[in-house]
Amino acid sequence: MIGIGEISAIMAALFWSIAAVLYKIGLKDMKPIPALMVRTTAAMGFMFILNILLHSFDLTIPLMAFLFLSMGGLLKLLIGGYLYFRGLEYASVSRVLPMIFTFPLFTMVLSRLILKEAIGPGVVVGTVLIVMGILVLSGEKALGSEKNPKLGVLFTLMAAICYAFSIIASRTGLYYVEPLWGAFISLPIPVMTMFFLFSLDKGPAAALKLNKHSSLFLALGGIFGMGLGSYMFFVSLTNISTAQATSLSSVTPLFSSILAVKFLGERVTKQLLLGILITIAGVWLVI
Repeated sequence: MIGIGEISAIMAALFWSIAAVLYKIGLKDMKPIPALMVRTTAAMGFMFILNILLHSFDLTIPLMAFLFLSMGGLLKLLIGGYLYFRGLEYASVSRVLPMIFTFPLFTMVLSRLILKEAIGPGVVVGTVLIVMGILVLSGEKALGSEKNPKLGVLFTLMAAICYAFSIIASRTGLYYVEPLWGAFISLPIPVMTMFFLFSLDKGPAAALKLNKHSSLFLALGGIFGMGLGSYMFFVSLTNISTAQATSLSSVTPLFSSILAVKFLGERVTKQLLLGILITIAGVWLVI
């Protein structure tokens, strides 16, 4: 029976797919660090307003929630986000999204190492399928404006590992707060860190001189991806198991491929489709 957890995970996948298309457009005229800063700042502002509207001014933040959710935010939004954007710089959305959603595999491995959970034969078979899917996707010739597909895949896999660590930290933080407030708490520390890094290079005033067109798309992507998408995923994590939540959210590549073909003019080849299907089949078997 489909419940709120399952529906939320699928909604998260849809929001993340919309965000990926918006990021791809915004990255045409902006580098990764300022792009990360714009999208995360927009998401933080949106989630703060949403919390005020729905929860009045009860803004209590438990220390453990702040520590773990901030850690999860830094791993996903700053380090993982930077690597993810570098992947989008070098490869197409249709190739990058299947790669980023190998993070359930890494999450399961970390669960085994950290939480001592058992790993069954499905994990072994799923791992083989995921590796096969990665080889198929990265072995295809460049699609359109792709600069370096293999380098894009490498950056994206590194981002997926960061996402896996982030999920473990965020899941722990969500024991202390509800998902909507948790989605906001994960953002301030990454935003301040990004602004600090950007200011060291360009100066504080440079944030006001960023390309407005790119900033608009990146901000909208942040609201859909880091705001609504993260909130839906957090709701899913608090209602069903981590394995189920990550499994259902792994349908994102299917949504993103359809959107990329429709709005970005990317073409979907037989090899690309085969790689997507093999990768997703592997993720499902693993979890």
